[in-house]
Amino acid sequence: MFRDLLAKVCEVYFRFEAVRAVGTGAEAEEEMKKNAFELLILDIDLPDRDGFSLAEMAAASTKPPRVLGMSAFCDEFMAHRVMNSDMHGFVDKTDQSVDTLREAITEVCAGRFYFTEAVLRLPRALRDDPRAFTTLLTERECQFLCLFGGGMSSEEAGARLGTTTPTAHWHRKQIMRKLGIHSTVELMRYATEKGFSRMGGGRPIYPLG
Repeated sequence: MFRDLLAKVCEVYFRFEAVRAVGTGAEAEEEMKKNAFELLILDIDLPDRDGFSLAEMAAASTKPPRVLGMSAFCDEFMAHRVMNSDMHGFVDKTDQSVDTLREAITEVCAGRFYFTEAVLRLPRALRDDPRAFTTLLTERECQFLCLFGGGMSSEEAGARLGTTTPTAHWHRKQIMRKLGIHSTVELMRYATEKGFSRMGGGRPIYPLG
C-alpha cells in the first residue's frame, strides 16, 4: 500500500526514529495524542474525516509538527483550501515521483514550504477570474455547495449543517443565482468540476459543523 511505501521512505531515506503509518483520521488523532511528531504526512481524503481538520488539530498542539498534505485530487477547491490551511506543503500523489516526495519532505522538515506547481497555479488563476467561486461565494455557501453538489436535498443539507430547510433552500437559490446556474444538474456538474464534490457523491469533502 502507498502509506507503507511512504513509511519505508521515511525510515530508510530520512532515518526518522519513530514512524507510524495509519489508515484513518481516528487512528491518526490517537497517535497525535500519544506522541510528539516532527512531521505529519496527511492524505487529505481520509475514509472517516477531512484531513484538513487533522492539520488544524496539529497546529493547535503544544509542539506543532510540520504538515505535508497529499491527495490524488488537485482541483480548484482543493488548491484553494490547501493554500488557506495549516499545511506547510502539498504533493499531488497521482503524478509525483519519489524524488519529488523526498524533496517535499526535506523542504518542509527544514522549516520551509513546498507546494507543487499545480497548487500554486490554480489559486493565481482564481484570483484573476472575476467569476471564480472565491470571489462570488461565502465560506458558508461553499459548505452548502459541497452538500448540494453531492446530491443532498435542502432538507438533508440543512440538517447536516444545523439549520432549517428554508434557510438551506435560500442558500441553494443564492448559490445558483451568483453562479448563473439554473438547474440542480448544472449545480452538481459545477461542484464536481471545481472539486466541491466527487463523482458519485459520498462523504462531503469540507469540514462541516
